[in-house]
Formats: sequence, structure tokens, C-alpha cells
Amino acid sequence: MRTVIIITAMLVAAPAHAQVQAQPRGKPLGTWVVEYERTVARMHAEPQKFTERGRMTLRAVGDSILGDFRIGDSTSTDLSVVRGTARKDGYSLYLEEPASKGMGVFFSALGAAMDWLRATVHGVEPVVIRFDLTAKGDSLNGERMVSGGMSRSSTSLVRGARAKP
Repeated sequence: MRTVIIITAMLVAAPAHAQVQAQPRGKPLGTWVVEYERTVARMHAEPQKFTERGRMTLRAVGDSILGDFRIGDSTSTDLSVVRGTARKDGYSLYLEEPASKGMGVFFSALGAAMDWLRATVHGVEPVVIRFDLTAKGDSLNGERMVSGGMSRSSTSLVRGARAKP
């Protein structure tokens, strides 16, 4: 009987604990709708340029900046984690790849092994996406820099406006 009570208490407390941890910590800095030009290079075709739009939400925790970046509209499931630091005149942010979903969870270990092979055997560095942004009023401006991978580094201008609540 005592075991049943303990298990029941754990089951009731687990969702409440998950809700407390799910709330973002830190001071909210804002949400911006951003756009930038992106170039996709294919092996046997001409590079394609297109404008990519997304929604970036940032918050400050000490001198660190945390947040998320969603490419596309609010129904898009590709949510990337944003980490960085605050500078005197803006933010220096790095974008992480979206978390694996569905069957991709099972292949994430294989993906990590392939990344290791690419870097150590073939000398192909991992792709790093960096944003250097300045927020003034309701606007967000700066640069998006992509380095690593099999292509050259590229830089594009980023423009954004504070999202309406």
C-alpha cells in the first residue's frame, strides 16, 4: 500500500515539476520577426538565393542571451536554440541545429559519428551560424555569418522588427 501511495505521489508531482521547468527563465528582451538573404549551394547546380524569414525570441540570463529561432511561420516545427552574449552595442548569437524528431532521434548518434568523420577524415568543419545584431527601439539590424561546411563562408544583412503581441 505504501508503494502505491509513493508511486501515485510521483505521478502527480511529475507534471507539476515539468511545468515549472518549462517556463523560460531570465528577463525577456523581446520577439522579432527577422529576414535575411540565404544562398543554397548545390553540388551540380547553380547556387540559389532566396529571402528567409523567421521569428527570434530572446531573453537575458546574467550576461548570457538565450532564446529560440523559428524559421517560417508560427506553425513551423523547426525550432533552433539561440545562445550568445550581450555586447555594449548589441548581441553576438550562435544558432544551434533544431533537435531531432520522429525517427531522427534514433539516427542522431549516427549523425554525430558522421560529423566526426567529416571533420577528422575529410577536414570539413561543422557549419556555424552566427548573428551579430543591434537592437534600437523596435528594430533589429545586423549580420548573419555562416562558416564551415563544404562551401565558402557567407555574410548577409539581417533586418527585423519587433513582433506585435
